[in-house]
Amino acid sequence: MKTSLIAWIIYILAIMLSACAGSSPTDQPNLEGTTQALTAFNQNPPIEDTQLTITFEDGQVSGNAGCNHYGGSYQVKGDAISFDALFMTEMACMEPVGVMEQELTYLELLGAAQRFELVDGVLTIFTDLEQTMTFLPQSTPDAAMPISVQTSPLPPTPTVEIPELTPTHTYALPVGFKEYQDPVVGLSIFIPRSWTVTGVIEGQHAIFSSYPEDKYVGGGMRESGDTKCDLNIRPQGESADDLIQQWKSNDMTTILSEQEIILSSGQPGFRFELNNMGRANALITEINGRVIVLTCFGDFTQFDEIAVTLNKASE
Repeated sequence: MKTSLIAWIIYILAIMLSACAGSSPTDQPNLEGTTQALTAFNQNPPIEDTQLTITFEDGQVSGNAGCNHYGGSYQVKGDAISFDALFMTEMACMEPVGVMEQELTYLELLGAAQRFELVDGVLTIFTDLEQTMTFLPQSTPDAAMPISVQTSPLPPTPTVEIPELTPTHTYALPVGFKEYQDPVVGLSIFIPRSWTVTGVIEGQHAIFSSYPEDKYVGGGMRESGDTKCDLNIRPQGESADDLIQQWKSNDMTTILSEQEIILSSGQPGFRFELNNMGRANALITEINGRVIVLTCFGDFTQFDEIAVTLNKASE
């Protein structure tokens, strides 16, 4: 009887140990194949109108740091995570204010990452100083639903179709250029016909680039001759003088030269050569009561030719 009791106890213990082993975290959170969008630094949201993303694939990471694309490698062991050999493109962005500082902070935190949690779809990455970055899965359009972004393997095309308009300007327009209009503010600008137009939020901003939209997705160094221009429409109530003073007081921005110029429409503007984590040319003017900033990076060959066409939109 005693022997049977001991055998029974051993049997019960074996079952309990097996159950405990089965409840251990054998399935670690899997980041591979996911794309996450940053929602907070230490519970504070990113700068408005910036999107920071990270994609995990085949032991590599890539994404957008708010201005530049970046890449590198990652390793996960249990809840430990580390990022190595991080690199990024060499673009500089003047708008929105603080975007370059935010980008540096983001990459520094990735480099200092120690561990992570993935709970109910929320990814939190912790540094050695217990600073945090919080991410949510980036939404992916359902293939059965209409989408606004071209995803088929066709040659890259502009995200925004710019209609052929008959300009009513009284000045001579550049040959081989096309017109982009913002209907909210009522402004017009001409860019080379082969350029792409992306990132459009009417009344706020648009991005013009001399290369296909997907060229630098996932990182890669900018090639010679490539140009990226940000058209930024500042909120109502801001003044050009205030924005210029912000640049002059920003420790990370060096103004190499500044000049007041007259645009082709007769409207005055201010032209700047800047150094902010890279060289940039910028034009500030006011159209229909709004401050307009055109900032270009890379090859500046056509900057003046593009910038001087900023004007009120044709009626």
